[in-house]
Amino acid sequence: MKKVILIFALSLSLVSFSQTDENLNNRFCKRIKVEKDKFTNETKSRSPYDGSGLNLIKYVTNESTNIYLSINVEGNTLNYNAKGVYILLENGEKLSFPDIEISVDTNSSHRYSKWKYSAFIELSDENIKLLLSSRITDVRLYIYDDSIINKLSSNFIEYLKCITN
Repeated sequence: MKKVILIFALSLSLVSFSQTDENLNNRFCKRIKVEKDKFTNETKSRSPYDGSGLNLIKYVTNESTNIYLSINVEGNTLNYNAKGVYILLENGEKLSFPDIEISVDTNSSHRYSKWKYSAFIELSDENIKLLLSSRITDVRLYIYDDSIINKLSSNFIEYLKCITN
């Protein structure tokens, strides 16, 4: 009888664990904003801005599906015609995009840094696989670095799972 109770208790805990994991995934997927164009039936899905400086955008047209990563960092000096995006992962891997152009704009939302640098990168299947396998620790746009908080990096992986499904 004790074995039956033990097996039942273990089964119940496994069911609870899988429901918790599913609820976590649903929590993130519900925050993905989806817009559908009435004229073309094309859709755009976007992860929320959560303070990490990372944002995902998925475009679905009749011909293709493309997933993009938008990265924003702040800087105190003005640089035009800058290039180069680098992403460091917790497992030691590095994604390099040396030819990606960096956009610059005034940063009115922050009183200490005057400039906001951003890049828009189309992600390949290989990039997506790598980003799903390990958390992002740091990003560099041209000469401007930013560290990504573990929790926000974990959230990014959850949003990427939602966007790619």
